[in-house]
Amino acid sequence: MNPFLLIPILFLLCFPSSTEITYKMVTVWGAPEPYSSYPLSVRMGISWDDCVQDCFSVTFCILAYGNSSLLCALYNIGDVRKIRNDKEASEALEKVSFKFETTKDCPKEHAGMFDGVLTTFNGSLINSSQIITSEYFYTFKYVSSHITDCGMQFEPEIDCSDCDKTMMIFRAKKIEFVSLLHKTARTWYNCVLQCSLTNWCFAARMSGASMTRMDDTLPMEFPQNCFMYKLDELQSFERIEDPGPYPVSGYYSYMTIKFSSSICPGTYTFMFSGSHESNFGYFTRFSSYTLTTTGSQTAIEFKYQKITTCEGDNIFVLADHPQCYGFYRESVPYSQAAQRCKIVGGDGLMAIPSEAALKDIHKVKESILPDGGFYFVGLTRADENSDWEWTLPDLMYDQVVYNMSAENLKGPGLYASLDFTGYNTTLRAQK
Repeated sequence: MNPFLLIPILFLLCFPSSTEITYKMVTVWGAPEPYSSYPLSVRMGISWDDCVQDCFSVTFCILAYGNSSLLCALYNIGDVRKIRNDKEASEALEKVSFKFETTKDCPKEHAGMFDGVLTTFNGSLINSSQIITSEYFYTFKYVSSHITDCGMQFEPEIDCSDCDKTMMIFRAKKIEFVSLLHKTARTWYNCVLQCSLTNWCFAARMSGASMTRMDDTLPMEFPQNCFMYKLDELQSFERIEDPGPYPVSGYYSYMTIKFSSSICPGTYTFMFSGSHESNFGYFTRFSSYTLTTTGSQTAIEFKYQKITTCEGDNIFVLADHPQCYGFYRESVPYSQAAQRCKIVGGDGLMAIPSEAALKDIHKVKESILPDGGFYFVGLTRADENSDWEWTLPDLMYDQVVYNMSAENLKGPGLYASLDFTGYNTTLRAQK
C-alpha cells in the first residue's frame, strides 16, 4: 500500500486531558531546520502514529518528526527553533507534529490555527511557547522568566546582538577534558541555560540517548546528563558539521561554549580561532584563553593572570604563616608545573611548613576540588640516591610532614606531590 495516499497535508489528533486544558497534536508537512534543532530521542523503525503518540506521552516533548524511512525524532521544549513549512509532501515524506494546549475545539481548517495559542510546561525553565507561522517556516517563540534568549546562538553565525555573553551551540565528538561536574537537565536547552546562569561554567555538553531499531526492543530513553566544565577543565573537541538528526551518545554530543560577549563576525571559524578575553567573575585568575582549530579539531589553552597579592579567587592564605598558595588543575609534568608557577608570578612550587598547614591545605582542596589527585609541590632530589630538598627552604619551619611521608618518598621519582587520593594526605614520590 502506498503510504503517500494515506497522509493528508494536515491532520489533527486531539487528546483530552484530566484538566481543563486539552493538548493537541497537529501534523503538517515539513522538517526541523537542522542547525537550530537538537532532538533528544532518535529512533528507527517507528510508525508515524506511534511517534506522534510518544511525543504526546512525554511531558516535555513539543515536536515529533518522521519520514518515509520510519525515523522518529522527538524534540523537547526549547530544543527546536525553526521548522520548514513545506505545504506539500517532499520526496522523503518529511512531516512534523506540534504539541500545543488550547481550550478551543479542534479546528477544521489549518489557516490561523496557531494564532495566539500558548503552550506551558511545568518544571521547565521555559514558561511558555508560541508558534509563529510564515510562508516558509514555523518558528517557536519561547518565553522565560529566568533568562532571555539574548546570547543563545543555535545558528552557525551569531546575530551580533548586544549581550553580555554568548553561548555558541553546536555538535561535537572526541571531547578531552581534565574534570567535569555532572548535573541533570530534562532538555538540552535547560543544560545550556544552567551553564549560562552558572558563573564558573565555561562549557557544557549533553550525551547519553538511545536509539531503537526495528529488530531491537530497547526502550525509548531521553538523556539527562548535563556535563559542565570550568575554563581550565576542557582541553579539546572536534566539531561535527553533519547535524543529523542522530541520537546523542558518547560519540555524538551536543555542546555549548560561553564567550564573554558577542563578537562579529560570529562564525564558528572566527570564534574557534584566536584569543578571547576571560572577564567572567570566576575566571579572574585567567587573563585570556585561546582556541586553535586545525581542520575540525579545536584545542583550548588559557593564560594565567599575574599574581601580585595574596588576593584572588584561586589564592589562599595559610593560617599563622606568611604564605599564600593556589591550586592549578592541569595534567602536566613537574617541569611544566614549575614553569607555570613562574608565569603567574609565584615564588616557586609550594613548601609545606607544618602539619597544621597541611590540614588547612587539605580542607581548601576538598572544598574547591572534591575529587582526588596528585599536586606537585616544591620538594625534589637530584637522583634517587640523594636526599629530598625543598626548592624554597626559607619557607620551611619543621620536618613533620616530611617525616610522616618518609615511606611514600622512598618510591621511584625525583619530584614530590601531595597525594589526595587516600584518607590521609601525604607527600609521595613522582617521576
